[in-house]
Amino acid sequence: MRIVDTARLYNTVTVLTLSVAVVVYYVCLLGLFILAVSIIVPSSLLEARLGHPIGLSNYIVLAWLATSVATIAGGRLARASKTRIPYATPPTGTGRGSVFKR
Repeated sequence: MRIVDTARLYNTVTVLTLSVAVVVYYVCLLGLFILAVSIIVPSSLLEARLGHPIGLSNYIVLAWLATSVATIAGGRLARASKTRIPYATPPTGTGRGSVFKR
């Protein structure tokens, strides 16, 4: 396998891993917000504000909105903190069978 093919494979796996992690994070956060909204927001308050009878879908939409706002706000706060994350140096193996040869 050539170095270019290996690098492409590593990049693809990295993107897929990060994508799966973000989806799992979002689904877990959505579940927690559905639970929190159903406990914290009384149905009478939500019904009075919306002006019609409410159902489970109203709680899910409210939790979805809270999850999306929290995800965006969390990303913005992390970016605004300007915390420097040290990057790991790439492997530079030169042994037999090593992908990264000099």
